[in-house]
Amino acid sequence: MSGSELKPPIRPVFASLTMAALTVFLYSAGWSGTLYYDDIAPLGGLARVDDALTAAEFTLGSDASVLGRPLAMASFLPHAAGWPASLSQLLMVNSLIHAGNGLLVALLTYLLLNLWQGSNRRHGWIAFAAASLWLLLPINVTTSLIAIQRMNGLAAFFVFSGLCIHLAGLRLQAHRPLAGAGLQTIGLGAFSVLALLCKENGALLPLYALVLEATLLRGWVAPGRLSALRRGVLCALLLALLVYLVVRALTSGSEYEHRTFSLYQRLITEPALLWQYLRQAVLPGTFDINPFHDDVQAYTSLFAQLAAPLALAAWGTLIGLAFRYRRPVPMLGFGLAWYLVGHLLESTSIGLELYFEHRNYLPLVGPCVALAWAVGQIAAHFPRIAKLAFGAYLALLAAILFQVTALWGNPQMSAELWAMQQPGSARAAAHLATYYNNEMHRPEVALHVLDRTVRECPECLAIRTQALAIACALELPIPLASRIHDFKEAFGKRLVSSGITESLAVLAPVATAGQCGQMDSTALERIFASAITNPRIAPNSQAKANLFVLRAQLRQAAGDLTGAAQFLREAWQQTHDHAIGFLLADLWMDGGQTETLANFLDTEMCVERQTHTVKAELSRQRCEMLRGRLATGTLEVATGGAARP
Repeated sequence: MSGSELKPPIRPVFASLTMAALTVFLYSAGWSGTLYYDDIAPLGGLARVDDALTAAEFTLGSDASVLGRPLAMASFLPHAAGWPASLSQLLMVNSLIHAGNGLLVALLTYLLLNLWQGSNRRHGWIAFAAASLWLLLPINVTTSLIAIQRMNGLAAFFVFSGLCIHLAGLRLQAHRPLAGAGLQTIGLGAFSVLALLCKENGALLPLYALVLEATLLRGWVAPGRLSALRRGVLCALLLALLVYLVVRALTSGSEYEHRTFSLYQRLITEPALLWQYLRQAVLPGTFDINPFHDDVQAYTSLFAQLAAPLALAAWGTLIGLAFRYRRPVPMLGFGLAWYLVGHLLESTSIGLELYFEHRNYLPLVGPCVALAWAVGQIAAHFPRIAKLAFGAYLALLAAILFQVTALWGNPQMSAELWAMQQPGSARAAAHLATYYNNEMHRPEVALHVLDRTVRECPECLAIRTQALAIACALELPIPLASRIHDFKEAFGKRLVSSGITESLAVLAPVATAGQCGQMDSTALERIFASAITNPRIAPNSQAKANLFVLRAQLRQAAGDLTGAAQFLREAWQQTHDHAIGFLLADLWMDGGQTETLANFLDTEMCVERQTHTVKAELSRQRCEMLRGRLATGTLEVATGGAARP
């Protein structure tokens, strides 16, 4: 193996670097953007980071998943100073990560083509074309200009890096088997762990490697014990993932209780959405690419809408064609398999929301490589036509990308256009109403937006709640009776939508202040009690804890400290969150119940519950602080807003 086989030609390298720089420039128009619904909770803790301990708490305390995504969370720490004023810097770093990922896509494509077809000077340009296409796809804005989706971008960085190392190991294996196997182990093993610590889809890294070996590299990998062992491990991992998805499907009862669709409806809807993703990627619309897709509806049955069976038939046909032409045109199978494997976790049986565009960040690499390769084949026979057509398409994508990023960089215009474009989206309406109310101080306009959305989406209870809160705060001269009646009637039907606990938290202060007519503290507490027993909320311990905290706040405002403590104890039992423990401690100190507080610290709050060293140290220091303040009788809660309803 000569060095020239691995060294890309200089001109495609320079072109790729130029394209990465151009991409950063195009994305810079969006750095003046804003935070969205998924950003608020996980990134809110940045404002409380001021030492090593609070930094460790922010990094390790995320409940985004079982693993907590600590590596991705740690990457946000440099933006803690001045948060949220440092948001533009965060989005700039996200864009730089995207540009770096594009360069890795170019390297991955180049290594892959050389392994598949041997060294060829055209491979550098095909790699450039694949990376350029992927970098300029406007759909990828949803990873780089949504702050929290850095998790997605970092996971992709480690996936691409791991695959490049794996391919280098495959080539080395022919001459130095053990060294090659070592590189493969690092690429697929260590980098899978790193990707997993950013986001769960990092677990797909070994499966992407299996896609490579089952399609383009099927005839290249020489037989041998190491190759057989590697393929055996990769196949075992694929089987394990499929078993996991089947088990999740069989035990998904409670997982879908808070959804408006069933597992069956999700499974018949996702195939059509996968086609919609591809259409959005290849033929993007400026206004269609946005953070809000809660208005996407599931198909009720397979034949209720023609799109469902047509989508399934189209996928079946494409899979059949890929299998039929797996030897003469393996690139077709590669692009298809890569895309479908990339959606295994987020578009199958796990009870996630139906549609998010950022799910395509990794999966679209396969189709981009396949398309770039196809352009390369055409260019071999019709070079001028192929280059002009592909160049024009890239220019079109760049123009649309700039339009999209410029829109995302204008919070007011984007909020207004997205809400207008998607009148059935509760999140788009809430985002616009919040902007009008908080940034422009025009609550009457915010109320108009919310009322319009309620007409389009009568089941959007969170929007009704937010509208009632603003109407009460405005003290409008018109009667509130009909609005309150509609609100109570909706709750009576046990409708609960996303964001309901946050909306109730906004309503509580105006109701306790007596600004809501018949919706006083007593009526509101009955609403909270109804919400806690709602089957869509009951499985969610954090939501129940938030509602118990709200009930406690109502009781405390009424002077009923005993009732407030009872509800805070209920909230504590749901999550054992130390923030709630601080609220309890403050309440008991105010009431002079020092013995009760001491017993709570000794038997519950300060009992070792954490197995992680840093989290255990955080718990220990909090308890020492509480005990010290208890001894002096000067307890002052300093948790940075402990209750999180």
